[in-house]
Amino acid sequence: GGAAAGGGPDVKQLSLLTEEEQTSIFETLKKLYKRKVRPLEVASGYAHFHSQPLNSADFDAKPMILLLGQYSVGKTTFIRSLVGRDWVGQRIG
Repeated sequence: GGAAAGGGPDVKQLSLLTEEEQTSIFETLKKLYKRKVRPLEVASGYAHFHSQPLNSADFDAKPMILLLGQYSVGKTTFIRSLVGRDWVGQRIG
């Protein structure tokens, strides 16, 4: 199938892309941003209202996610459901 339960992408489908294909997609997105989007951000003064234009490191860095929530509301359970397994250092309670 094309989409997993919940409407998100099917991880199995994403893994069908080779590393070369993934690299090609990311490089194309980076070039498109530099040629089309970044000039609009600079011309409109976007950085004054939100954030500085992106640079190569913004595209090349691994994403980070911050998950906040009160004690015992299911943060670890949520992450475990996304990852599909337990991990070293996981603590519950």
